[in-house]
Amino acid sequence: MADDDDYQDMDNDDFVDDNDMEDVIEEDPQRADNEDEDDDNVDENFELFDQGKAVPTSEHVTTPFMTKYERARVLGTRALQIAMGAPVMVELEGETDPLEIARKELKQRRIPIIIRRYLPDGSYEDWPTEQLQLADWRPLKARFRALFILRNIGCDRSVEWIGKCLNDESALLKHELAYCLGQMQNKSAIPTLQTTPEPMVRHEAGEALGAIADPSVKEVLRKYAQDPCPEVSETCQIALGRVEWVENSGKDTNSPYDSVDPTPSASISDVGELAATLVNVSLPLFDRYRAMFSLRNINTDESIKALAQGLYCEDSALFRHEIAYVLGQVQSPVAIKELKDRLLLPTENCMVRHECAEALGAIANEECTDILKQYVNDEERVVRESCEVALDMAEYENSSDLQYAHKRFLKCLSTFRMKPFGRLAYTTARRIGTCKRNVTTSRHFCVESNVQTSVEPGTLYEMDLAVAKQLNMKTHLPSQLAKQMDTLGEIVTLVREPTAEVASCMRVVDKHLPNLRLVLWGAFGTGKTVTLNQAVHHAYKNNWAIVNLRSAMELTRRVKEIEMSSYVAGRINDPSNAVAILQNFKQQNHHVWKTLTDLLTEKDYEWSKSERTLKGKPITEIVEMGISAPFLASDCVGALFRELRRHAKNDKLKVLVAIDDANSLWGKTLVKRADRTYAPPSDLTLVVHFRRMIANDWTNGCVLMVADKKEVADARDELEVSRHTPLELFGEEGFEFIEPFVPIETSNYTESEADKIYNYYVSKNWLASKAARSEEGRKQLMYLSAFNPYYYERLCAFN
Repeated sequence: MADDDDYQDMDNDDFVDDNDMEDVIEEDPQRADNEDEDDDNVDENFELFDQGKAVPTSEHVTTPFMTKYERARVLGTRALQIAMGAPVMVELEGETDPLEIARKELKQRRIPIIIRRYLPDGSYEDWPTEQLQLADWRPLKARFRALFILRNIGCDRSVEWIGKCLNDESALLKHELAYCLGQMQNKSAIPTLQTTPEPMVRHEAGEALGAIADPSVKEVLRKYAQDPCPEVSETCQIALGRVEWVENSGKDTNSPYDSVDPTPSASISDVGELAATLVNVSLPLFDRYRAMFSLRNINTDESIKALAQGLYCEDSALFRHEIAYVLGQVQSPVAIKELKDRLLLPTENCMVRHECAEALGAIANEECTDILKQYVNDEERVVRESCEVALDMAEYENSSDLQYAHKRFLKCLSTFRMKPFGRLAYTTARRIGTCKRNVTTSRHFCVESNVQTSVEPGTLYEMDLAVAKQLNMKTHLPSQLAKQMDTLGEIVTLVREPTAEVASCMRVVDKHLPNLRLVLWGAFGTGKTVTLNQAVHHAYKNNWAIVNLRSAMELTRRVKEIEMSSYVAGRINDPSNAVAILQNFKQQNHHVWKTLTDLLTEKDYEWSKSERTLKGKPITEIVEMGISAPFLASDCVGALFRELRRHAKNDKLKVLVAIDDANSLWGKTLVKRADRTYAPPSDLTLVVHFRRMIANDWTNGCVLMVADKKEVADARDELEVSRHTPLELFGEEGFEFIEPFVPIETSNYTESEADKIYNYYVSKNWLASKAARSEEGRKQLMYLSAFNPYYYERLCAFN
């Protein structure tokens, strides 16, 4: 989080010195409203006090959440106190940085500071930091969207990050986390699911273990089948039955709703007989579950009404909970009365009430939303959180705008801000399973090699020189690497974890899902550009169309000539760069040129009085038009991109948009208007065209962006160390435009990766000196470079 690291830059007037405490309390509280009058953010109206010196109010009216501004200043103040020798309130595990210690204290709610918030009427409230919650900028509904996106991706990395959130404060979120881990059926989730604490979460973890159905989970399921909590024991008994059923039958229990059911459906189809089985409390729950799923699959008003009667079976809260779940799947208003009855019943188990709320959110008519609004402030936290999420589901279901879900921020799932988020459609995946495909968890990355055609992270692969020439790798790769490859006569790179992660994400691209936006970010020299070009090669091997921009900075700072647009007043065209973009597109898409030739334009394009491209002509004519007439090239780029998006949505082809230095699309420009003022990026035609490709109002594509600090770093400033996270590099405007997205961090080499590169250099005699080829030299190269890939290559080049 950007604000966490800015405490050294903050105004000292915002903080209260111990010696001046009494003076501050005596002051007119309106002072806070008069300061910084040009600041529109009301979050600035607060002060910090050492705990015990402030006067608390008896009743709070402001939000119980700590804002990001308060968080930043609390951390900054506390870090300063620690640096000056204040006692540390937590047990340290080797931490020495005051800010890291302050973060640990805040996480454990041990910071002895009170936040005073000034109110518009001149009064104020005192909030001890331990009473404030820390997640107001991550709404639960947004975290649910991120969760279902990760569930649909389904790779080991998704499992890892979902598992990291199982220590969250929200039992509802943890319940859904466990559910999604089961639906992914990824065996790597088994250790995580075996360590869940609360009964509500433990029951869902038991069901998830049953969904994975690996024989290794039988022992732990038998153990918890004797749990004193009936919901947990009943769940584990059913899960154990499912594992044994899968083993004996060799079948899974997938449903028409793309969910992995706890039991198979019953073999009979008579609604009356199934209804009788459903409410027969003398039968095992496993058999009643089978009847329940059969009634759901029949999906008539009669079967749904029979199904809803299960909500009145008082013998098992778990059973009523599952009934509410399947009623949410069918999304039928026939069951509203029964769902409302159980939600309104204050003595009902909270796990049943929360599931009824989510089912009403899935049905999403006006009656349902009115009910949910009544209980959005329910005393039970899990119920009110479910109502919040359900109202968001209802709003999405009732929206005619496909992109409703993407107009809101989705910043993170876990407490670490810049980790896995992405932007697919907001999905009630738990209910209706919008992801219609099973995504393999294999991390294989298909490549061209003399030795193998599929490699894992940590493996070298060689790209065919003819393919590299077509993809213009000599221009797009870093110059030092291009020179090395020219010298060695081959293109060999290392497949690292980010490359495998990009490949995994590209596999879920689908015509039904908005384009998937990925951001490669990391410190200087950690391989962002190399990873991007490996992804371009991956797209080539899978016959995707490729839109590859070598550097967005070329559009904002390296403009050779300009002309005013005749299409949009005030817009500035860039003929030279536009021609280069079209030429590069033609060269890189030679492998799909025949396909592109078969794709026809949707309308007439009139470029000038004498030049036009008629409706029904191949879109490749737009490319040729722009190359042959540079003064039309900027508009041709826009028309080409528009046609590519349209044909991708129609499932005619998949498109990879790869943009290096993408944050420069929201950076500074060196393009001047006629009045000698610098034009903003939004006035540059090519920048606008690429921003439209980044916007996810089209489907069947992937947008891969690199966030590079060269846009914001001053090479002459040797003191400032620029941060390299997407928020800082894209800025607020750019970040809001591209979010939600999947951030993929590139990092330094591991020792095994450095060894792999070292052995390659030795085999190619790239390391010439005897000292460099020794064991001592190998270690020195690693440690002198600090495992940074760029510096490692530079050191090896001169040894």
